[in-house]
Amino acid sequence: LKRSHYCNKTLLIINFEGVIGDIFRTRYFDKDPESIFFRNGALYGLRLLQRYFTLILTFRCSREKAKQIVSILIQKKVQISAVYSSRTKDIDKFDRNQVKMPKDYGQILADFNQYVT
Repeated sequence: LKRSHYCNKTLLIINFEGVIGDIFRTRYFDKDPESIFFRNGALYGLRLLQRYFTLILTFRCSREKAKQIVSILIQKKVQISAVYSSRTKDIDKFDRNQVKMPKDYGQILADFNQYVT
């Protein structure tokens, strides 16, 4: 959908880690792959919220893990309008236009033409 469609809805900015779910290893020092965990009812709740809000997710994890989580959300019919990552070590690896690094929510608000008065 075009961004203009989302401008009619209120923005809802949600951090994935600790709110919707989390990323963890079974044993901290092991080299086991990280697992993705969604809180009970989170996917249902996001599907309900997407009716009334423009959903924006923020992540602290790596870009690859964020893409994996977004892929799961898409499969589960959750519409996310934008994804932001605040992991600073990723900024040198990727194009600045693809990985947006908001130090605060001001960049997100500007991207959606929302201004605080």
